[in-house]
Formats: sequence, structure tokens, C-alpha cells
Amino acid sequence: MTTMRPKDFQDSIGGYCEWLTDMADAHWRLSQTFAKHDATKALSESERQSCMKFGQLKRQAMLLKAEFLIRCKRYPEALSPLIEIVVAEPTTETGISAYQMLKDIGFADAAAPAIKAGSNGKQTASSR
Repeated sequence: MTTMRPKDFQDSIGGYCEWLTDMADAHWRLSQTFAKHDATKALSESERQSCMKFGQLKRQAMLLKAEFLIRCKRYPEALSPLIEIVVAEPTTETGISAYQMLKDIGFADAAAPAIKAGSNGKQTASSR
């Protein structure tokens, strides 16, 4: 991010996010198709897992994009991707980082308890 011109970085990360979205959508469509037939149920699960992995990669790329927008002081543009990330992954490292960025730019209450992944995968407030 620091070695590229801002416009080049924005175009690059935007294209990467679009590609990841297309890949996730393609795997989801294949999963849905394979789920309709008993002989391809195992393929359906495999495609569903691939869809989830591409979705996670997309949200990681969105986090980079939001970080870039924040560095450029374009806070309103950073809100939507950050909120989308938190809604999709509230307890992952990516989701927690996105929520921290929301707090850093003043969107979320900075005094709110931090959320972290619990040992059972459920969210917990660190102040409990």
C-alpha cells in the first residue's frame, strides 16, 4: 500500500475484491447445484467450503481497502466495508480488526468492551 500511488492501489484492491466476490459466488452456485443430486452431495459441501474461504479472503481484502480509505481520511467510504466485515465475522481476527477501526474513526463507542473469540468460538466481552 505504501509503495503504490493511491489511485493504483485503490484500483488494484477494488479489482481483487470483485474477483474474490465472483469466485465466492461461483462456488456457491456450484454448491447449490450439487446439493440437488444425491450423487454429488459431497461435492456440494466441498464447494460450500470453497465459497466460505473466498468470502473470508474477500473480507480481508475489504479490510485493506478500508485501512487505505482511513489513511486517506475518507472515513465515510470506509464505513460500509467495515460494517459488512463485522456483520459477517464478528468474532474473527478480521472482524475484530474492522470493529477496532470503527472505534478508531469515532463510529463506534471507544469505551465499548472489546470483543474477542472465546475458546468455544462464541463471542465474549473482555470486560466480563
